[in-house]
Amino acid sequence: MGLQSDLLTVLGAKTVSAFESIVETRYASLFSELSYSLHNRYFLTGSFRRDGSSRFGINARYGNFYAFSGAWQVSDEAFLKGSNVLTNLKLRLSHGITGNSNPVADYAAYGLYSFVSTPASQYLGQLGAIPSQIPNADLQWERQQTTNLGVDLSLWKRLNVTLELYDKRNFNLLQSVPLPTTSGFSSIARNIGSISNKGIELSLNSRNTTGKLRWETDFNIAFNRNQILALTNNNADIYRNSYVGTILRVGEAVGSYYMPKYAGVDPQTGNPLWEILQKDGNGSVTGVTATSTIGLATLQVLGSPQPKWTGGLTNTLTYGNLV
Repeated sequence: MGLQSDLLTVLGAKTVSAFESIVETRYASLFSELSYSLHNRYFLTGSFRRDGSSRFGINARYGNFYAFSGAWQVSDEAFLKGSNVLTNLKLRLSHGITGNSNPVADYAAYGLYSFVSTPASQYLGQLGAIPSQIPNADLQWERQQTTNLGVDLSLWKRLNVTLELYDKRNFNLLQSVPLPTTSGFSSIARNIGSISNKGIELSLNSRNTTGKLRWETDFNIAFNRNQILALTNNNADIYRNSYVGTILRVGEAVGSYYMPKYAGVDPQTGNPLWEILQKDGNGSVTGVTATSTIGLATLQVLGSPQPKWTGGLTNTLTYGNLV
C-alpha cells in the first residue's frame, strides 16, 4: 500500500475510490465406506456421508448421502474361464445419492446489504446501506440420485466394449430465479424442482494390428434425454428475456429456447413475419396467423439446446517407437 501511494504521488494522481472483498466458504464432512469381495468374483461396496456447507440456509445446511454398488466378474466363472473368445466379462450395478453446491455462489442464502456510494444509498447526503439480496434460510443441497448398469466386455483380447445405462434424477434443483422488478431485486437463489437425465453411453477400443506397426481405434457415442419433472412454484414456467430467451417448463429440456417463431417474409412488403397462435379457453391451438410486429408474436418453445447425441472417433498409428 505504501509503494502504491508513493507511486501515485510521483505521477500526480490521487485515489478516487477503492474496493475490497473477502469470500470464504466452509465445508464439514463425515465419510464412511465398507467393501467386501468373495472369491475375487463378487464385489459389494457401500458408503455413507454427511456434508455441511456454509453456502446454504441455516435451516438446511447439512445433507445425508449414500451409495452402494455391486459387480460380478462373470469371465472368472468355471463355465467361461479359459475362453479364447470371451476374455473378459464384468457386470456392474450401482445406486446412490450425491450432493451438489456448485450452482449457487457463496453467501447465496444470506440477506446482504450494499454500501456503494450512490444516490440510492444516501440519506441526507450521508452514506447509507440498502438491501442488495433477499435471504433464503431454507436454501439446501441439490441432490442427484443415480442408478447405473454397466457391462465391460473383451473379445479375443483385441476388442474392448463398455456399455453404460443410467438414470439420473436431480432434486431440489438450484437456480437463480428472476424476481418482479417491483420487488426491488433482480433474482433470488432457490430450490426450484427436479429434472431427469436418462441415457446410454457406448465406448469401443480395438487393437486392429499389432507388431511393429500398431493401429488402435477408439469410438464413443452417447445419447441423453433431459426433462424437467417438476417445479416447486406449482409447476409455473420460469423464463428469462422476453424475445430471445430460455424457459424452464415441466416436460421440456432445461434451457429450452423460448421466443417468437419466424414465419417467413411478407411478399408484399418484404418485412419479416412471426407466428401468432390462436387458442381456445382450454389453451389448445385453434389457428395460426402472422404479424410483422415481433412484440405481438406468441412466445413458443422452439427446441432444446442439448444435442441428441455426442460421439467421437480416434485412430492412432504407431510405428516402432514413433506415434
